[in-house]
Amino acid sequence: MLNLALQFLSFRTSFAQNVPLDLVLLTDAQGKEKGAVCLDGSNPGFYITKGSGSGANKWVLYFKGGGWCYTEERCAQRAKTDLGSSTKFAKTFAFSGIMDSQASVNPTFANYNRVVMYYCDGASFSGNADAISNTTGLPLHFRGKRVLNAMLDTLMTTAHGLADATDVLLSGGSAGGLSTFLHADHGHSRLLQG
Repeated sequence: MLNLALQFLSFRTSFAQNVPLDLVLLTDAQGKEKGAVCLDGSNPGFYITKGSGSGANKWVLYFKGGGWCYTEERCAQRAKTDLGSSTKFAKTFAFSGIMDSQASVNPTFANYNRVVMYYCDGASFSGNADAISNTTGLPLHFRGKRVLNAMLDTLMTTAHGLADATDVLLSGGSAGGLSTFLHADHGHSRLLQG
C-alpha cells in the first residue's frame, strides 16, 4: 500500500510541473469567414506548445475527447460550455501522458510540437451543415469538418510550421479517439497538400 501511495504522490508532483499549452483562438478570417465555428458561432481554437531541439519539426496532434450531443436540446446546453463555445475556453490547458512537457513522463514526445485539437462542434469534427439550426431558440452551427480544416490551415502557416513537419502523430482520447479514426486519411491528405 505504501508503494502505491508513493507512486501516486510522484505522479502528482510530476504533473504539477507539466508546462501547460497555450490557447490560440482563430481569427474571424481563419474561422467565421470560412464558416468554421463552434456550436454557438464563436471562432474555434486549439492549444499548442512549440517543439524544440530534435522535436522542432515533429508534431503530436491530439484530438480532445468530450462525447457527443445527440439532440438539438443537448447541443444547445453544450453550446453554453467549453465543449460548444470558445468563449468558455481556458487560456491554457495542461494534459499529461503523451502531451506532457517533461521527458521523465513523456520521453518520446516531450520536445515535439504538441497540439490539443479542442473540438467544440459536438460531433468529433464531423458536421458540415450550411444551415443554422434554431429549433431551441439558440442558433446552432454543426460545422466540425470546417473547424478541423481551419485549424489545420492555421497550423500549417509559417507562424506555427506544421507544413514543415517531418513526423506527425495523430492521437486522441474518447470521442477524440474516434476523431483520429474518422479523420486520419483526411488529415494525411491535407498535410501532403501543405
